[in-house]
This record gives sequence, structure tokens and C-alpha cells, in this order.
Amino acid sequence: MNHAAFRIRFLAALLTAVLTLPGLTQDLPAVGQESWHLQTPEIVADFLRIQNRLEELLPDAEAATVAIVGRGAGSGVIVSSEGLVFTAAHMIHRAGESIQIILPDGRSVRARTLGALRFPDAGMAQIEEDGPWPFVPIADGNAAPGEWCFALGHPGGFDKARGQVVRVGRVISIRSRSNSLRTDCKIISGDSGGPLFNLDGKLIGIHSRIAEDSDENFHVAARVYQENREKLLAGTVFPSRTRQAGGFLGVHTQRHSEGIEVLEVVGESAAAKAELVPGDIILSVEGNPINDTDEFAAAISSYRPGEMVQLSLRREGKTIEREIRLGARPLHD
Repeated sequence: MNHAAFRIRFLAALLTAVLTLPGLTQDLPAVGQESWHLQTPEIVADFLRIQNRLEELLPDAEAATVAIVGRGAGSGVIVSSEGLVFTAAHMIHRAGESIQIILPDGRSVRARTLGALRFPDAGMAQIEEDGPWPFVPIADGNAAPGEWCFALGHPGGFDKARGQVVRVGRVISIRSRSNSLRTDCKIISGDSGGPLFNLDGKLIGIHSRIAEDSDENFHVAARVYQENREKLLAGTVFPSRTRQAGGFLGVHTQRHSEGIEVLEVVGESAAAKAELVPGDIILSVEGNPINDTDEFAAAISSYRPGEMVQLSLRREGKTIEREIRLGARPLHD
């Protein structure tokens, strides 16, 4: 990467992050006086220290960030010297499939898919060739709103001449029920599965769902992989609950350019009680954009009957929020 060009883009991104960050829900923990732990940089020297800090962290972060080629193209990050890779679940069709991992120097190595958690979109793969491999540490606990972060990935696919693309920003919010982070680090197609780091150089998330707005980018929290590690390593592909045992909304849907379109509402269902109607476009579940009917079914099934779930809808050009108490799936369904 050209360092002069990097510095110009970096400082511009920092200024954008500071000027456009929405109001935060809480203060950062008292973790020291480093410039990258300040809620808002106070002087130009703070920006320069943040820039220098990122330049220190980039070599190790970039060495472990890879491109993935399988049934689609995306990104991933190596998290162990043995070659364990974290990526997005939508990069994995089923366990045991062969995929290619492309390293930063353009070398391609064999890997196999492991497990996947369809909601909130966490997946694993394993490099099958001998290591040791460069890897990054995983952060303990959750990120905090307002925390500085940076995203790496291969937007548009692997390009050795261009290299990886760095985006810097802030954590805007944490959605604990859906295990996701929202940031203003812009991600696009090809970034899916790539890493999100804090400025301690530790992995805090994996890129998942892309939105048009610059501050509506979602990442799976790294702790999801840790909490489900054994199941994912064993090759289990699952929603967090089976469809039969999970919550029931009561809609028939089809894919739509903006989300999921409601075709029919089941009588006396949770959807009917919440006054959903045919033609509604479901945009997100618990703030996570939904673009596929299987993803939507997995999202709803990941909640228990009786739990509340927040849906965003588009109806006649207006966005509507609905908090819905899910029902139980009928035995005959």
C-alpha cells in the first residue's frame, strides 16, 4: 500500500467518523489515555497517533486476512497457527466442501468448510495444508459503542495489485440479542467474512450484512464464534434452534429487492396480531438487514416462542417498526 495515499485517506476517514457518528449509548470504559481510547480526539496530534497506531497494526492484520473462493467470493481471517478461518455463514453452503483460500501474496491453498450459524451469520473453515499460519488474536468480551475500529477485506474480489482495502470508523451500537455490531466502516460485496479489529489489534467482528447507508454496516460479534466454537468445529450447520422449536411469526414470504415481501398472513398468528399485511416488505430483524427467505426463517427460528422480536417494515413507502411477541409453530405446519 502506498503510505502517502494511505495517510490522506485515513485522515479523511477519521474526520468523517468523528463528524458523522450518531449519539452514543454509553461512555467507553476507562482503559487509558491513548488517543484511540478517547471518545473524541481533541487535537490534531490525536489523529496522528491514531494513524500511527493503525500503521503499526496493519502488517499483522493484513497477513492473516484472506480471500475465499468457493460457491461465491468473499473474505476471511485466520485465527490460529493451525489455519482455522473465521468467515460469514453465507460463504458456506454445507460442511465438508472444498474451498480455496487466497493469501495476501496471491498464493492459493486448499481448505474445507466447517460449521455455520445461519443467524447471525457466523461460519468457519479449516486450511488443510501444513502451517504454521499467520493469525490474529481474538478480543475478550464485547466491543463498546464509540470504540475506534478498522475493517479489512477484498471488496469486489481478490486483487493482488490493489491489495486489501482498509476502512476506519467507530462502533455505533451493539445488538446483544442478535450478536451483531453496527459500525460506519463501509463494506461492500467481496468483504463478506472479512475481519473487524479494534485498535488493540484484536478481532472484534466479522463482516456480515451490507447496507446502502454508510452507518448501517453489520458485523457478527467475535464472541459468537467462541461461544459456539465446538459446534462449529464439529461441522454443524444450524440456526440456533430448529424451526419446529423456534418462534413462529406466521407469514408466507418471497424475496424482494428491498428485503422480504409478505405474501400471506396466517390467521390468529403473531403476524396477524401485529397487523402485518400482504405487501409489507420486511427490511430487518432486530436491526439486521434481511435479504433472503432462508435467512429470515433462520432468524425467526433463533428466538423462542413468547420472545419479543423487533421488525422494520416498509409499507406504502413508509418505514414502520413493529415489536412482535412470537408464537409457537402449529404442529401441522
